Amino acid sequence: MAHTYRASQTADASEEAAWITLSDFDGYGAWNPLTPAVRGAPGLGATVILQVAFGGWTFPLRATIVRLQPGELAWRVAWPLGLIQAIRMQRTFRHDDGRTEIETTETIGGWLSPLVHALFGPTLRDAMTRWAQAAAARAHEVDRRLTHIVTEPG
Repeated sequence: MAHTYRASQTADASEEAAWITLSDFDGYGAWNPLTPAVRGAPGLGATVILQVAFGGWTFPLRATIVRLQPGELAWRVAWPLGLIQAIRMQRTFRHDDGRTEIETTETIGGWLSPLVHALFGPTLRDAMTRWAQAAAARAHEVDRRLTHIVTEPG
């Protein structure tokens, strides 16, 4: 049985700034509490190594990028024999007022998913909430820099 965890946060930022935040793997260390490093370049079908910080542990996970388009980034992690299969989707949605919703969902399936849910469900929910808050704050910073560049007299 698969379990899905979701968190979102409204960012006082443009959708462009939110997308830059999510797709700039090199910048993850400056803001991302759940995945502070990604080795590899964003590209559909690309394999990347995620450095995951979770539950007091830090460990690498090999992932495949399965969706990559402006406003949507997803990667899949699969363990042998179908023990665990996880998909993390990160999305941005523009509000009419110019702010942007940043959302992350993690769907975990496979034979061990009930055990993962029982042992780590609350910790994962908390980690994803912290991720969403940090992503929104970072998008706001990026937006301020973009606005400064655009409005700075040349």
